[in-house]
Amino acid sequence: MIAPVLALALAAAAEILPPPWPLSADGDLVAVRGGAPLEASGGAVERVAAGLYRVVPGPGARRVRLAAGGAALEAEVEPPPGEIAISFAPAAPVKGRDAEVRIALEVPADAGGAGGAPEIVASSGRVRDVAAAGPGRFTAVFEPAPTPHPEVAVLLAFAPRCPLCATPRAIGYAIVPLAAAIDLPGRSEPGARTTLRVGGREFGPAIA
Repeated sequence: MIAPVLALALAAAAEILPPPWPLSADGDLVAVRGGAPLEASGGAVERVAAGLYRVVPGPGARRVRLAAGGAALEAEVEPPPGEIAISFAPAAPVKGRDAEVRIALEVPADAGGAGGAPEIVASSGRVRDVAAAGPGRFTAVFEPAPTPHPEVAVLLAFAPRCPLCATPRAIGYAIVPLAAAIDLPGRSEPGARTTLRVGGREFGPAIA
C-alpha cells in the first residue's frame, strides 16, 4: 500500500512551470515538478528529458490547457504573425539613375514594434543602414544590383520571435520593379523628332 500512496502524493504535488511568455507557435519548453507526465489539450506534447516537455500549440490555437497529476493551467499562445508595411521611394526606380532606394517600414505594436529592428533581405542588390525612425517605424536603404538589365526585386522583412523560431512575430514584403536606363546609339537628321516605343509605352520625343 505504500507505493500507491507515494505515487498519489507525488501526483498531487505536481507543479507545471510554463515559460514566462505566451507559448510560441513553434513550440516552447515546459517543466513539470513532481514526476507526473504532462498532457495538453489544444496542442501536442513531446518529452525532451525527465520533467521537461516541448509543447507545440495546435493550428489556430489561442490557448493550450496543460495538466500533470493534480495540477492544471491554461497557457496563452502568441497571436499569428502581424504584417510589416513596406514602402519605398522613388516608386519607379531606374537602374543607372537611382543608385539608392529609400525604404520605410512599420511594425505593428502588438507584433513587437517596440522591439529591435526587423531583419530585411533582398532577392537582388543589398539592404543597408537599417535605423529606427520612431515607435514601430524603421528606415533603410536598398541598393539595386549593378547589372544593366531591368528586373524585379523582392524585399522581405520579418521580426523574429527568437533566433531559432521558424514563425516570426511579423512579416511583410514589397515588390520593387527596377527599370534600366541605357543609351541607344543611332543617327538622324538635325532637328528630327524621335520617339521610341517599348512594350506599348512611348518615350520621347527627343529632338536631335
